[in-house]
Amino acid sequence: MTSSLIHIVCLKCGDKYSSDYVNKLYSIVQRHTTIRHRFTCFVDNPRDIEKRVYCIPLIRPVMSGWWNKLNFFKLKDERVLFLDLDIIILNNIDSLLEIKNDFAVLRCLNIRRHLFNTTVMSFNPSKCSIKIEENTEHRSDQEYIQDHLNAERVFIEDERIVSYKYDIEHLRKEPRDMKIVYCHGEPKPHELEHDWVKENWG
Repeated sequence: MTSSLIHIVCLKCGDKYSSDYVNKLYSIVQRHTTIRHRFTCFVDNPRDIEKRVYCIPLIRPVMSGWWNKLNFFKLKDERVLFLDLDIIILNNIDSLLEIKNDFAVLRCLNIRRHLFNTTVMSFNPSKCSIKIEENTEHRSDQEYIQDHLNAERVFIEDERIVSYKYDIEHLRKEPRDMKIVYCHGEPKPHELEHDWVKENWG
């Protein structure tokens, strides 16, 4: 991959998310980027994923669910933008593809648990290293990456990347002004009946 090509990656492992989540993420990324990129889904089973989505088997060693995010630091690409499947993109995300820091991640809302929110991560794998341990007491990939990643780190300080539960439901922010709404926990995008979701998700 040349330095001008960003590798946008997502992860589908198990049955938590249907293949439709991958297809919809691909579509909304294409609508809301103007920067040249390659979109790849790392997946255990590509069934029902559209052919226009480039699918690659999960990187070994295959782990459970979100823990497979750790393996993305093994990629050889010069720039990786990771996106969780349970996001709704409403406006242009070129700024995320223009990040140049070695590692950039969202800030977690619940800082009593950990600081990292790996819903969105931008990083240069050649400038990042992480030791993957088979046995860990960490409760999530977010805690693990925060504690074990060897890289210069910054937070993605973008007020237009928001939580559905906290910013939209609780604070009643106007979603149409946002760049990304992420649906951590419940409900997930397919369970939402808002017009702005129907118009933008898929």
